[in-house]
Amino acid sequence: MSLIGGVLALVAAISPSFIVNRILTRHIPFAQLAGFPAITGACLAIISILVAAFFIRSKNRTLGWINCCLWLLIGLTLIIAPYGIARPPYVPAANQRLITVVTYNSGSTLTSSDFQKLVHEIDPDIVVLPETASNDARKAVQQSASSWQVFKTPDAGLTATYTGQIAPTTLLVKDTLGPARYTSGPASSFGTVAIKFDDEILPNIIALHTAPPLPGLMDEWRDDLRRIASFSKTAATPVVLAGDFNATLRHGEVASWVGLVDSQSFCSWYPVGTWPSSAPSFVRSPIDHIFVSPGIGAKDCRAFKVGGSDHLAYSSIITIAENN
Repeated sequence: MSLIGGVLALVAAISPSFIVNRILTRHIPFAQLAGFPAITGACLAIISILVAAFFIRSKNRTLGWINCCLWLLIGLTLIIAPYGIARPPYVPAANQRLITVVTYNSGSTLTSSDFQKLVHEIDPDIVVLPETASNDARKAVQQSASSWQVFKTPDAGLTATYTGQIAPTTLLVKDTLGPARYTSGPASSFGTVAIKFDDEILPNIIALHTAPPLPGLMDEWRDDLRRIASFSKTAATPVVLAGDFNATLRHGEVASWVGLVDSQSFCSWYPVGTWPSSAPSFVRSPIDHIFVSPGIGAKDCRAFKVGGSDHLAYSSIITIAENN
């Protein structure tokens, strides 16, 4: 049985879309372990080496060594490829329009200087601000040289469990992109803002913030991911979904959902993490994402410190074919 379990775990380590991984990572403690696969892998590798020493004089030495080697391989896989082994998606060559998108969970700490740093670092066209009240966002952009449209979370973007203790999501759009208006999107526990541009070349923008996978919020977290997965399957127009998903590419529906591609898969096989911001880069978990519909590309993915939040800002330049 241990060998069978080890083989299943190895397949899950290599391919997060494997059904065993998708089922387990919806529940405690696997949801938490999947948030930091490199750390989990290092622990498994160390434990495997220690257990191997026990089997040196054991009567079941051969079986024990096979098990230890198998779990050591699982641990090394999680370290080397923490979010699975996958090839970057192919996007056909075309005349491209470039839009810079950034998502930054400010933790209700956004200031004018923070926003100026965002502008100085990447000159964004779209800024997704989970956990940021719209009034705070308006104050932060007042000293900006550019003009911005401010979209706050509508009532339809919140779930029935929202208590108001966490600030909702706010979306900033540079005026140069042209007029935009609210449209439908998947509600999330801490607020979804969905907009549609008058310029039909531009994709819809969905900014959101899911519940975290904490013991008291597991149902809300699973429901958020299910709603997003369902939306991604049925979206009739190209979309960009960005925000704090509180999930990595190993979590439940995120590991296999249809119609969305993580922008980081265009940039690197080893995603950069965004939380917690104080941790070393190889430890941080990539829970802040910019997902795009197939046919939309991405490049220049970055994570960088902005202000006092425990999240790093994450940005990417999305590429849109002008002839779509």
